[in-house]
Amino acid sequence: MSKNTNHFINYSLLSYVGISIIILILLVSSSGCLNKNGETALNSMDDENITQEKEVKITNIVGIESLKPTGNLHINVGEIYTYSIYDNLIMNARTLLPNSSNDVWCEPIRVDISLHIEKIKRINGSNYYLLQSERREMYPVCYHNMNGKIIKVTVGKALYPNEKDNPFIYGGCRIGIYTDNLSAYPIPIGKNFGLCYETKIYEPWMLYLNESVGFVEKNYIEMNKNTIEESIETTVTGEEKINKFDCFKVQRIYTSSSPNDMQKHIQTKDIIYVDKYKRIAVKYEHYVFAHGGYIAWEKFELKDAKILK
Repeated sequence: MSKNTNHFINYSLLSYVGISIIILILLVSSSGCLNKNGETALNSMDDENITQEKEVKITNIVGIESLKPTGNLHINVGEIYTYSIYDNLIMNARTLLPNSSNDVWCEPIRVDISLHIEKIKRINGSNYYLLQSERREMYPVCYHNMNGKIIKVTVGKALYPNEKDNPFIYGGCRIGIYTDNLSAYPIPIGKNFGLCYETKIYEPWMLYLNESVGFVEKNYIEMNKNTIEESIETTVTGEEKINKFDCFKVQRIYTSSSPNDMQKHIQTKDIIYVDKYKRIAVKYEHYVFAHGGYIAWEKFELKDAKILK
């Protein structure tokens, strides 16, 4: 059982922890992966994909439960938000080609997905904004080194006539945002199909931002008779205009520690640009910490929007 010290039901932190531990193991074990030029895959990525660790000093950190909202969620039925998504498959390249050698790498996935604010639906006596994203099927392109020869593979495409394609699914998700209690995290509605970035478009902490705020959310998780403390430190590091939207630039650092640890372990970091008025994510960047720096895992950015006044 886990105990949460703040007002929010924070599902995202728990999922990040488990995923991050797995990802870090894979990254450490795959540091020798080769690219087409025989260089390590990590060294072959674009500069924007790897950033060296830098200490970020966060001052005046308080518990989020002591803060008051500085804004409200402003979305309307009929609005459409189109996001460009970047998914760096370096994190699970060997999983996609499990029968290959260690020398495996994949091209990033880039796809646009539209998110529709469909209606307000009553569920169990409460009103929810219903958000639906379009479903996109993608086939990752990966490479592996077989005895010095580079083999290209389109993952998910059927190899034989009696087989069916098995694509990666992005979107096709339906989520609900509780209109009467915006401190609740979005919930899945019905059957969701793919990677649901929609759950990151709005999160309750976005309501507490201002030009200089810093706050922390904590969870305590009992695991194998040990208590693990997990925290998210959030700070507004500046203000920027992203695609005509005036945004807070927010950094969120996820850490964990246990009673036997002398220091906290940094697991992941998010850089999120939150629209000041609408309090939704305009741009989101998620990084995992490995090899002494942060590696870009996934990103999305608001490309176009049909907004109703």
